[in-house]
Amino acid sequence: MNRIHNQLPALKDLSAHNAAKSGDSIAFEDADESVTWAEFEERSREAANVFGEYVSKGDRIAFLSKPSVEHAILFNGALKAGAVTTNLHNRIAPDSFRQCLDKTKPKIAVVDSELSESFAAMVGSEQLERLTAVFSTGEPKQAYETALSPRLADAEPVAPDVLVEEDDVVTIAWTSGSTGHPKGWCHTNRTMFLKGMELGTRSGFTRSDKQLVVNRPSFLIWTSFLTRSLLGCESTYYMPEWDPERWLEIVDERDITRAVLVPTMWNEILESGPEDYDLASLRSINSTGEKLSPTTLNDLRERICENITQSYGSTEIHSTVLYNNELTEERIESVGKPQSGTEVRIVDPDGTVDDTLDPNESGEIVVKSYQAPAWMWEDERGEAAFEEGWWRSGDKGYLDEEGFLYIEGRIDFQIKSRGVKITPAPIEEELERHPEVTNAAVVGVDDEEYGQKVTAIVEGSGDLTEDILDAWMQDSESVADHERPRAYHFVTAIDRTPSGKLDRQGTKHRLGLDR
Repeated sequence: MNRIHNQLPALKDLSAHNAAKSGDSIAFEDADESVTWAEFEERSREAANVFGEYVSKGDRIAFLSKPSVEHAILFNGALKAGAVTTNLHNRIAPDSFRQCLDKTKPKIAVVDSELSESFAAMVGSEQLERLTAVFSTGEPKQAYETALSPRLADAEPVAPDVLVEEDDVVTIAWTSGSTGHPKGWCHTNRTMFLKGMELGTRSGFTRSDKQLVVNRPSFLIWTSFLTRSLLGCESTYYMPEWDPERWLEIVDERDITRAVLVPTMWNEILESGPEDYDLASLRSINSTGEKLSPTTLNDLRERICENITQSYGSTEIHSTVLYNNELTEERIESVGKPQSGTEVRIVDPDGTVDDTLDPNESGEIVVKSYQAPAWMWEDERGEAAFEEGWWRSGDKGYLDEEGFLYIEGRIDFQIKSRGVKITPAPIEEELERHPEVTNAAVVGVDDEEYGQKVTAIVEGSGDLTEDILDAWMQDSESVADHERPRAYHFVTAIDRTPSGKLDRQGTKHRLGLDR
């Protein structure tokens, strides 16, 4: 018997499918423009035509962009050209930014005009010399920039003839990791397709859905949302900057049906008078990144949308979801059960992935999933992050008797502030470079605004003040602004473990910062 093997469709082809069946339907919108699926497909092909002059299959194209219709078109055009895409962070330390470029060695970079100064401040001469072209989406502001718009205007809507298969890498997504050095997780057509399908299983696909996306492209969830829209032939509205009142206006004006935010953002929405807007179009909302409080949950159901889910995931893997009927006050501390096809275990942090623990016993959360990244770009740390196909999350938690997952914090001391993971070590190193600092420990302190506030515990000269160290950190080349401590505590000595290591949690407890 002859067996037929059908490959998953390439992401680059999905917009053509949507243009064929729903060409006149709105695909993407922002404050400046709106495009149908037919227009999106045509402009994506024009972009692919331009990019194809510079890249071959597998070459990298780097983007420094805010969420917009234009960026979605250019990103899709890069896929059609057979390139491997990478969305760069515009709020990371310059050293980390240059490391991302050094590792991926992109042929071209595409920079939003309003981010031109940010790119110029972070890129180095070595990185610029390797780039064949740096395209600006507006008027060039740097000598090395080339205007992209004239090239697109002259381009034919004919994409290069490139064979892209399901196991080819399509995007490299960056995380800081436990070492503080950026890690580039590689996702293929297969893993991104499955991530998009996984998102669709949470609330269902309908061609009438409209999602509101506030995430920066540098976070993989942006690409996941794009993939979901391509798969479901849904509409997406992009917000370039976070503004809770503008968010409410867009939901009201554009009849948004679905949205995902972190709890701190949901609290800002609740504080912005949602009763003054018509939010009846919302069919489902999701909270992710941190746990909801019972008060926030009740307020969201009464004032925003009755259908709420809570989820747990990362750049590496979408892991669990807590559905609306499961999300009760008694279970609000849980992040749910594994998605279909995903497995979760609690294991001994010092053991193997087979050293599983009993229900309600705390340990390291490990996850095995079909949509895990294929590998880490030119980085041996990728092998250490996965063991026999299981991703070692570094998160501490437990499973109850019913299989619901609860998260208790980070095993490796990472801080999650405003939904973004921050590694203490590079911040501590930068503080200790100050001539009057002897030792520094950086911890996360529970905070309503940040989720966890980055807090520095410092031992050193009696002349040190918060203002002195804050000015020092603002001048840092290795610590990004969002990683900078928001509070300082000065001590005679930081506690130590029996092995002589900094005892962050012990010192935090002694100072009463864990209450």
